[in-house]
Amino acid sequence: MLKLIFEWLDTHVWIYWVIAAVPTLVLLVWLTRLIWGDPPPNRFSLQKVIFPLLVLAVLFAWRWPFLLSADEYNPDESQLIAGAMTLRFDAIPWRGVDGFTSGPLNFYPLLVPRLLGLPLDYFTARFVGLLLIGGALLACSRLFSSRFGSPLGELGILPALAFFCTVTDADFIHYSSEHLSLFLTALSAWCLLRRSTGGTTTHRWVLGGCFTAGLLPWAKLQSAPLAATLVFAALIAAGRDKTPAREKGRSIFYLLAAAAAPTACMLLVVVTTGQFEHFFRSYILQNFTYVSDGASIRGTVRDLWDTSRMTMHFPVYLITSLFGVAAALLTGSRRDSSTQREPSWRIALILLVVSAACILTPRRALLHYVLLSVIPLALLLGLSLGRSGNAVNRRTRVWLGSGMLLFGFLIPFGVRAAQPVPIMFGGFLAHWREPRTVLADIVRLYAGPTSRMAIWGWLPSLYVETGVPQGTRDGNTSWAMMPSPHRQYYLQRFLADLERNAPDLFVDAVGFGSRFYPDRAQAGHESFPALQSYIIDHYQLAADGGYARIYAKKGLSSRSSSPRSKHFLLTPNGSIANDSLRRESITPADLPQRKTRTGWVQMMNPPAEIVWALEDNIREVTFEYGFAPEAYRAANRTDGVELIFELRSEGVPVRPLFNRMLDPQHRPADRGPVTGNLILPPFKSGARLVARTTVGMSGNNAWDWFYLGSVMPLTSVNYAPTQFPHFNRVPNTVDADLSYRLQEGDDSLLILHAPALLTYHLAGDERRVRFDYGFRAGAYSDGGQTDGAIFKVELHRANAPVQVLF
Repeated sequence: MLKLIFEWLDTHVWIYWVIAAVPTLVLLVWLTRLIWGDPPPNRFSLQKVIFPLLVLAVLFAWRWPFLLSADEYNPDESQLIAGAMTLRFDAIPWRGVDGFTSGPLNFYPLLVPRLLGLPLDYFTARFVGLLLIGGALLACSRLFSSRFGSPLGELGILPALAFFCTVTDADFIHYSSEHLSLFLTALSAWCLLRRSTGGTTTHRWVLGGCFTAGLLPWAKLQSAPLAATLVFAALIAAGRDKTPAREKGRSIFYLLAAAAAPTACMLLVVVTTGQFEHFFRSYILQNFTYVSDGASIRGTVRDLWDTSRMTMHFPVYLITSLFGVAAALLTGSRRDSSTQREPSWRIALILLVVSAACILTPRRALLHYVLLSVIPLALLLGLSLGRSGNAVNRRTRVWLGSGMLLFGFLIPFGVRAAQPVPIMFGGFLAHWREPRTVLADIVRLYAGPTSRMAIWGWLPSLYVETGVPQGTRDGNTSWAMMPSPHRQYYLQRFLADLERNAPDLFVDAVGFGSRFYPDRAQAGHESFPALQSYIIDHYQLAADGGYARIYAKKGLSSRSSSPRSKHFLLTPNGSIANDSLRRESITPADLPQRKTRTGWVQMMNPPAEIVWALEDNIREVTFEYGFAPEAYRAANRTDGVELIFELRSEGVPVRPLFNRMLDPQHRPADRGPVTGNLILPPFKSGARLVARTTVGMSGNNAWDWFYLGSVMPLTSVNYAPTQFPHFNRVPNTVDADLSYRLQEGDDSLLILHAPALLTYHLAGDERRVRFDYGFRAGAYSDGGQTDGAIFKVELHRANAPVQVLF
C-alpha cells in the first residue's frame, strides 16, 4: 500500500500545493472574518478551538514531505536520535548519554512517540520538532488573547507560522537542540505575561513560568540567558506588587525556588549517581572552551546573514516582523500615551536582544542557532499589536490586521509558491525502499536486538539507519580528536565506556570521503595507541567503506543475510575496498582546488573534464558537487552548468551515466553540496570514468564556479544487485560492452544491447529458469529498423556438450 502511495506522490507533485493550500485558505478566511467581520458573542470560545487546529493543520500541510526523507539534514539531528535510543540502556545524564553542547532534556521528547510504538528515526524526530514548534506558536497565541482580549494580538504569530511553513533550509528543518528551547521560552512567557494588571505574583501560572524558565539551561546551556531574563522579569513584577514587604519577600522566595528547582533536581541526580565531574567538565567547562575558540562576532553576523539569504526565508520573517512592530508601536503611541506604560512589549524586546547575544556568543555561523530568536520576535510583534489593538479604533485595527495578513502571511506564502516543491518529490519511493547505506546494511548483519555500537569520529547517521544504540556515552568523539585542554579526559572516558559496555560493533568513521575527518593517519583510532590496542584485542575488521571501517567483536558472526549487503562482504580480504579513484587527467590542467565546509573540492569551471581509471571490481560511484556561494548570491551571475558523467571503453561507443543541467540561481537544491550516485553498467578492463562540465543556458561561463567534491567508488568481486534492476539473481560474469542503464519514468532498466553474455554459476539445486525478454518500442517502430536478435539460454557442464535450453 505504501509503495503505491509513494509511487503516486512521485508522479503527482501538484498534490503538495493542494494539501498546503486548503488549510492555508481556510485559516486566511477565518482570520479575515475576525478582522473585518462582526464575530458572534461566542467568538472567543470558538477561537480557542478552531484557531489552534488551523495553525497545526497549516504547519503540517507545508512541512509533511520533509518528514518522509531518509536523509540526514544535520549530524546534530542524528546524534539526538541516537542518544534517545541509548537512554533505554542507561537513562542517567552524562553517564548513559552525553549531549555535548546539547542539554539532556532534548533527548526525552523523542521517547514519547517511542512509547506509542513509533520507531526512533528521522520521521519521528521531525514530527516531534513540528509539535514543539506548533506548541510554541499556540502558547504565544494564548498569551496574546488572554492578555489583551483582542484578535489583533494573535496575528503576531502569523509571520512566525509562515516562516516555519515555508522554510526549506536544512538547518531549520531538522530536529535540533533549539526546538525544545523555543517551546520552553514560549511556554514560560505565556505563564509569566498572561495576566494584564493586578493579581498575585505567586499565582500558579507565574510559579509555573519560573519553573519552565528554569528548565531552559538543561535543554541548551546557550539559552540560559533567556531563562535569566524571564525569571528576572517575574522578580521585578513581584517587587512592584502593592503588597506588604513580608508578603513580597515570600513571593520572591517562591519564584526563585521555582526557577531553581530544575537545577536542584539535576544536580541531585548527577551527584548521587557519581556523574558530577562528567557533567561539570563536559557541559560547563567544555562549553566555555567551545565558545572561546570561535570566529569574530562581526564575521559570524556576516556569515549568518549570507547563509540565511540564500533562501531569504529568515530575512523575510525578520524584516516583516520588525516593520509590524514599528507600525503597531507608532499607531498605539499616537492614539493613547497610556499604552506606553504597558511593560510586556519591553520585556519581549529585551528577550529579543538577549536571544541575539545567545546566537552570537558561540561565534559560529550555525543557522539553527537563529531559531532562538524566532519566539522572542513573535512575542515582541504580538504584544505590540495587542497593546495597540486596545488603544486604537476599529478602523485602525482593521488596517493593522490587514497589513499583517498581507505582509506577514500572504507574501511569504506567495514567495514559497513561486519556488519548487520539496526535493523529496520524485524520491519518495527511493527513500522508502532504500532508507540505509550499504554500511548500515552490513551493521544490521551483525547487530542483534540488544547490540550496541561505538563510533570513533562523527557518523551519527549510522545509529539512525541501523537502529543500533550507542555503545558509549559519546554520540561523537570530536573532543577526543581535536586539540583541547580536555582531550585526554575524553579519550580515557571513551576507552572506559568501551570496556564497561563491550559493544558488539566498533566503527572508525575516519577516512577519505568522511565529512569531518578524512585523514586516517592523523585522526584514525590507530593514532591513539591505547585505543588501537583495545580494538586489536577485542575486534576484527568486517568492512571498510573508505569513509568508515566496521569492526565486529571477535567471535561474533553475521546473524542474518541481506540481498543488498552480502555481495559486499565477499571481497578477497573480507572487506569493502573503498579507496578513491585514480585520476588520469584533468583539463584544463590549471583548474584550482578550493576549501569548503565539507573539505577540499576540485573546481570545474566549464568547459572542464576529469578522467579516472576504473578498476574491474568497481560497481558504483558516489560523488558530491555544488557551486561556490559567490556564483549565485548576486543577481545576473551564473546561468548554470551542465554536469555530465560518461563511461568510455576502447572500441565501444561512449555510454552516458549522468546528465543534469544545474541552475542555482533559480533552484536552491542545485547549489550544493549535493550527492549523486552512478550505478555502472558492466564494462571491460581499461574503462574510464569521465566527468565533464559545459556552459549553461545562455552560453556564458562567467561566474560558473562549479565544484566536484569526493568521488568514491564502491567495489566488490561480485556484481551489485543495483547494477541489474529487475533481476532476481545477479550473474557471476558478464561480457556486455554495449549494455547501458535506462531510466524510464521512475523505473530503471538494463538494456543488454547485442552482443551480450551473462553467465551464472549453478549450485546444483536449481530446477527451473524463468525470464522476461523483448525489444524496446522504437527498435521496430517510429522509424526503428532492427533486423532482430538471437536470444539463447545454454547449459554448460564439465565434460559434457553444451545443451541449448532455449
